[in-house]
Amino acid sequence: MANITGARAAYGYNVTTGNNDAQNEALDISSMLDVLNPLRTPLLLRIGKDSLRDGCTSVKHEWLEDEVMGIYATTTDTDLNNTNTGSTTLTVASAEGYKFRGATNDYDGPQDIVRISSGAGEELARVISSTTTTVVVERGYNSVTPVDHTGYTTRTITIVGSAQIQGLTTVGASRTTTKANVYNYTQIFEDSLTTSATNRATKKFTMNDDVAYQTKNIVDRMANFMENALLFGKRQALALQDPGLMSGIRTYITTNVYNKSGVALTETHINDALQAVWLAGADSKLLVCHPTQKRRIDTFLDGWRQMDYHDTRLGSFVSRWESNFGPLDILMDQNMPDSEVLILDTDRIGFGPLRPLGMSPITPTSRESFTWQMTGEYTAEVRQEKSHARIYGLSTTL
Repeated sequence: MANITGARAAYGYNVTTGNNDAQNEALDISSMLDVLNPLRTPLLLRIGKDSLRDGCTSVKHEWLEDEVMGIYATTTDTDLNNTNTGSTTLTVASAEGYKFRGATNDYDGPQDIVRISSGAGEELARVISSTTTTVVVERGYNSVTPVDHTGYTTRTITIVGSAQIQGLTTVGASRTTTKANVYNYTQIFEDSLTTSATNRATKKFTMNDDVAYQTKNIVDRMANFMENALLFGKRQALALQDPGLMSGIRTYITTNVYNKSGVALTETHINDALQAVWLAGADSKLLVCHPTQKRRIDTFLDGWRQMDYHDTRLGSFVSRWESNFGPLDILMDQNMPDSEVLILDTDRIGFGPLRPLGMSPITPTSRESFTWQMTGEYTAEVRQEKSHARIYGLSTTL
C-alpha cells in the first residue's frame, strides 16, 4: 500500500500554505503501474517456445543426424614426408575414410583418383582401399611425381573423380556416412505465487488485479530462465537425487569454436566462422551478441562513414551482415556474455515442451492464504552442430 507523507493543514483549504487535508479528495495515481522490465528474451522470441522439429514425447528427447558426404578429408600423417612411390596408408578422422572407394588393381573395380595437397604442393594418387579411419593410396600412379610434404602439418585429400576401365562389370563399394544419435533431456521450470486473503480483499490504488499482475511478472521471469537455459544449459539425466537438465546451444557447439584470447572482434573473425559453417554445408542466419560486441560491430563502418554539412542527425549501427556466405541478421541479447558471439543456423535450433507452461491453484490449508504454482517441462534441440559457430574470449574494451 502506498504511504502518503508530509504535513497536513487544518480542515479545509489553507491559503497561507496552499495545502488541504485531502482526506476525501482522490489522489492522481495511475490506473496501471509503471515498471522497468529488464527481462528481455530476444533469442527465445526468435527461436520460438514451440519450435522443435519433432514434438517432445519423452524426458530424453532424441533425434538422428547425418553428415554431408563431402569429397575431402584431412590428414597429418607423416608417411607423406617423403617422395616415395607405391602403397601409403593415411590416417584420417573417424568415419572420414568411408568417403573414398578403391581397388587393388584397375580391373578389380571402380576407384577414386585423389589430389593430395599442402603448402608444399600437390600430387595425384589412386585409392587402393579405405576403412573408417584410413585411406590407402598409391603414390606415383600414372607417372605423377610425389611431393615431400614435410613442414606442413595438415594435408588435404580431395576426390578428383571416380574412374574405371571400359567394360568393367564389378560394382564398387558403396560410400556411406556414420549416422549419429543425438539427444537432450527435459527440464522442469517452476515458480509460485502466494497472496493473503487480506491482500485480495483490500481496495487497491491501481485498477489491475494483483494476482494477474504478479502472474505476468512470473511468466516474464520464467521466459528469462528458459532463454538462459537455451544458451548456457548443460544436460543431466534424471536420477533419484538429480533433476533433469537440458543442454543449451553453447554446449552443443564443439567444432567451430574460436578462442580469441582477449583481442577485439574483427570482420575477419566473423568471416572465418561463416566460411567454416559454409564449408560444412550449412547457411548461417543469425549472429547473437551482447551489447558490448554489438557496439564493436557498429564501428566496422567508421572508416567509410561520411556526413554532409547539412546533416543534423548522427548515429551508427549495423543490423545485418552481408558476406560471400549469405546474409546474417544481428540480434543484440543482454543475456549473452559480453566477450562472446554466436553464429547460428536458426533452422537447426528448436525449443519446446514436453508439458507446456501452465498454472494451477494449490489446495489451501487455511482461508488466510492462497497459492498458485506455475510449471512447464521443456527441452531444446541443436541439430548438426557444425552448422553453428562460437567466438569467445573477445576484448570488452571499445
